Amino acid sequence: MAQGAVDALVAEREEAIRLSKAMRGALKDTEEMSQGIRALARGLRGRAAEMDQAKALRDAENQRLVLPRARIEEELKRLYHTLTAEVDVFRVPSLEREQRNFSRFFELQAMHRAKVASDAHHQRYIDLFEGSAEEVKKIRTLEKDRKQTHADLLKDEPD
Repeated sequence: MAQGAVDALVAEREEAIRLSKAMRGALKDTEEMSQGIRALARGLRGRAAEMDQAKALRDAENQRLVLPRARIEEELKRLYHTLTAEVDVFRVPSLEREQRNFSRFFELQAMHRAKVASDAHHQRYIDLFEGSAEEVKKIRTLEKDRKQTHADLLKDEPD
């Protein structure tokens, strides 16, 4: 009878050790998942700062430039054609008009360069935003996996 009680206690202890090792392994797995989530979240914070900077640069340029890029290009083409077309001898533009046209043409060129830079900042913002969306999906997937591992561990626990 004493031997049976000792055997039962030994078996119970071995079962407790096995369960403890299983729980440690599961906790280590979920800890690694949590570290992955934290690493992704740190990357998101850095990306958010870059996004804010790109957005601020884009918005600053867009406030200075009211015309959209297509309209600037259209005006550049029109003025270029006006400035380079053959001049009718009977309808020669005045010097003042020529100066205004050249001045406007150079302004439009500068505006176009600035608008191209603004569009580049906007594209950078979009790329960063899409990258952030992918990172958020990864975080959600890792969090879901971690919760599933916890649920499986609790489900497998003997009563």
